[in-house]
Parts: sequence; structure tokens; C-alpha cells
Amino acid sequence: MGVVPSLGPEDLRVSAFTTSTHEVAARIFLPLQGPGDSRWPWEGLVAQISAQAGAQVCAHDETTGTADGMLTSDVRWSDLERGLELVGRTGLRMAYATPGRMFSVALAAVLGEHSATPDGCWFFLWEGYAGETDGLDTGCPPWLTGLARRSGGLVPHRAPVSWLGARTADDEHLRLPVFVWPDDGSFLLACPIYHDSLYISCSTDLVDRLREAGFEVLLVDRDAELPGEGD
Repeated sequence: MGVVPSLGPEDLRVSAFTTSTHEVAARIFLPLQGPGDSRWPWEGLVAQISAQAGAQVCAHDETTGTADGMLTSDVRWSDLERGLELVGRTGLRMAYATPGRMFSVALAAVLGEHSATPDGCWFFLWEGYAGETDGLDTGCPPWLTGLARRSGGLVPHRAPVSWLGARTADDEHLRLPVFVWPDDGSFLLACPIYHDSLYISCSTDLVDRLREAGFEVLLVDRDAELPGEGD
């Protein structure tokens, strides 16, 4: 029997997408989308709001979800969007689980380097993403059927960790799998359906490596309400 992820109940908390057995849980912010399919990190936009709007929006409150111009793990897109409107910055939208090819390839590279089993990984995709599960090998081992039943039923697919990026070669707008689970259980990557962020259960070392690679990653409380938003 393989390693089984220990997720919390299916509710609106971070624990529904993270495990109780890894060292930490963290939120990975998906870049926002702008005109011409441009990609924008959250932190710079939070800083812009703080710099242009002053104390009204940089204090941590329900207006922006930011604190002193710093990105926090509980910031919500709807709050950030209001802040952007206050400073006249429009035309950005959240990623809806579509971060683009560069992001996906870079993320797969870091995760593959961290795993002792980069050639063996399970991906669980939502059938509602039209056409994205067509032709996939959908067999699932019995110890992972619980994961496959999440989110109303997911399509399992086995491939190397690198498939996370390779699958975007012909279409970079493919949406991220709901769960990514390597054979060694070194991490669990999760993306709630149509959401603006990923959640990863892993070691502090992997969090550091993700930050070094340029990802916006902040530790998050598993008992907290899910801070990301979706459609």
C-alpha cells in the first residue's frame, strides 16, 4: 500500500486541501492576469495600493486585506480588487486555476527536484474542466480512492511530476489539477476548483526553495478559513 494523504474534512477551511502530517502548509499565489495575457504578482500590487492610497488602504482591515503594504496569507482577491479600483488600477483578474505555462513548468521543476520519486506521481483533475481529462489513463489504486472522491469526484492520472508543466505545451490555459501527490508523499499540492491560489503541504525546505524560485509563498494556518477565492 502506498502513502495516503491525511486531509481534513471537506469544508471551507485550509485543512480540506492540506495534510496534518507535513511540517507546514502554505499558500502559493497564482499570478493575476492582465491585458495581453500578461501576468502580475500580488505583492507588487499590494505595495502599489499602499504607496498610492496611504493609510486608508494600507492598514490591515476589510478594505484590502493587506498590512503595511505587505502581502499576507489571508489576503482575498475581492479585497485586493477594491484596493486596485481605489488607485485606478483596473483590467486585472484572478487566474481561476490557470497560471500559464511558465509558472506550471517552473513549479513542476522545483517539485520534481524535491521529490525522491519524480517519475511517479498522481494527479487528480476535475471533470468539469471541459476536455481537460479526455484520453487520460484514469486507473487509481485503492488507497487513493478517497482522494479521487473529493470535490464531487476527480479523474486520477499517473505521470511524472514534470507532467504538471509538460501538459501545457499545446495549451497554456489548462487548469491545474485539484491534487498532485507524488509516490513518496513528500508534498501535497492542491488547487481548489477555479481558485486564485494553490495550497501545499510540505517541508520548510521546500517552501524556501519555492521562494528562491520566485513564487509568492506564505505559510497558512490549516484551521483558517480558505483565504483564496474562485468562481
